[in-house]
Amino acid sequence: SAYEAVHKPRLQVYEEEADQGAMLILARAGYDPAAVPRMIKRVGAAVSRGQAFESENPFAQMDYRKRQEKAEAFLRRELSQAAGVSNPARFFAIMGLRNPIRGQ
Repeated sequence: SAYEAVHKPRLQVYEEEADQGAMLILARAGYDPAAVPRMIKRVGAAVSRGQAFESENPFAQMDYRKRQEKAEAFLRRELSQAAGVSNPARFFAIMGLRNPIRGQ
């Protein structure tokens, strides 16, 4: 079908590129970019259980395992120094909240 030949591969590539962009943004903001592959795994599990989408939805037909593997490879290749980074102080400052960890 046209979907299988043209649209499905494009959708997969677009999502993989969006995942990379999300990891870059998270890393630059001081947060753990490894959250993206973890999120992909959770979404893929929900889709496989049929909880997220109906079968004709293109996201239900996506290869989440491949998408997760590509995100993990990008993380290792481009952002290995940022893995595990967390910046709660930045979050609280941006939100204008007092940081309960440091009492600020």
